[in-house]
Amino acid sequence: MPRRVQDIIPNNRRSIKDVETKRHHETHAKTINTEVLEPKPQERKTDENFHKNIKRQRNGLRWLLITIGIIVVIAGIGYVASVYFSRATFTLIPKTVSGDIDSLYVAQENSATSSVISYEAKTIKSIASTTIPATAGAPVSTKAQGNINIYNSFSGQAQRLVAGTRIATSDGRIYRLTSSVVIPGYSYSSDKISKIPGFTQVNIIADQAGDTYNITGQDSISDFKIPAYIGTPKYETVYGRLTSEITGGFIGSKKNIDPRILASSTTQLEASLTSSLLAQARSTISSNQIMYDTGYTITFSTSTDMSSGLLSNKSLSSSTVNLIISATIKIFVFQRKDLASHLLGATTTASFGIYGYNISGLDELDMKFIPTKSMQTSVHAKGPVKLVGIIPVTDIQKKLAGRSLGDLPSIMKPYSQVVESATGELMPPWANIPIDIGRISIVIKAK
Repeated sequence: MPRRVQDIIPNNRRSIKDVETKRHHETHAKTINTEVLEPKPQERKTDENFHKNIKRQRNGLRWLLITIGIIVVIAGIGYVASVYFSRATFTLIPKTVSGDIDSLYVAQENSATSSVISYEAKTIKSIASTTIPATAGAPVSTKAQGNINIYNSFSGQAQRLVAGTRIATSDGRIYRLTSSVVIPGYSYSSDKISKIPGFTQVNIIADQAGDTYNITGQDSISDFKIPAYIGTPKYETVYGRLTSEITGGFIGSKKNIDPRILASSTTQLEASLTSSLLAQARSTISSNQIMYDTGYTITFSTSTDMSSGLLSNKSLSSSTVNLIISATIKIFVFQRKDLASHLLGATTTASFGIYGYNISGLDELDMKFIPTKSMQTSVHAKGPVKLVGIIPVTDIQKKLAGRSLGDLPSIMKPYSQVVESATGELMPPWANIPIDIGRISIVIKAK
């Protein structure tokens, strides 16, 4: 049955009312929700401050962490760099032994006796000359003289030659024996094959006066032969050989020289020769050797023209002569370590072991050499001598490389024979000793 309008309207009205009621409730609820969700102005300000503080704290923490990170990185880099570029310095004091020497010792050439100081003898010769004033004197005529050895390879029996026997050079210059001689017969070597001629020394004098009979070391001279043996086997088997210069032959005017000038000129030449020969000797010795200006013997001789009081100038009008002096020096050369061993004792020098020692004071010693009649020489030595251990720096640097400073005593123990004490310093202090030995400095400090 159809509904009536009246019936419908009331229903609509109720619906509208219900809708309005529902809207009212929704609006009220929305108001309530709005009031709950949206804070009041004071609350909003407090919340904003809170969020700002949180953000500020977060930013501060982040920068703190960044700063700490940077510090850690820088510190790490600094530590690594300081270790990598670290340096070490060690101060070593070498072992030192000193002695004040004032004793007399015995020295001998090439001695093998431990109680005797051995030395090597160096022999050097030299000649010096000078011109000195002289005046012409009375005419003189002299014959040259010298020594020869006469050999006998003719017979095993002795051969006799009488005084005055003529003996000649290959160029025909004749000399005579000044005394009779007996020449021993020949013998044989131990293998019974080689013949050894017998010989004896004899003085000869020129048959004629004049300097043409003078024979010096610069002259080339053959064997002397005996003219009386020409045509016999003895001519080739009995012969003479020069053993010294033949000098003194002169025909002319003897030069008169003031004795004082001669003496002073001779002294000056001898002093000059001595100084020159010592300088030559010093230039020939090695760094391991030592010589002393007092440790030598020297002999002088005038020129052959001066040996008989005659001078070689023949010109009567000449107002000068040449004074020629020859010198032979024998120098005592010692081995430094051998000398130190005798002065301070073999036990002392051996205490430095394989590393050895340097010597100071040897060159400044006051050394007096006293010749004796035997082959030995007495030596009085006076003065201070010091032995200083030789420290093997490179070897020690290699042993120290990369080690701890606390290992220094054990590292240095093998070097106790030459190192008395050792201290070390590191930069920076926390680093180990560098591996690179170029950054390890060793300072040797004298005691």
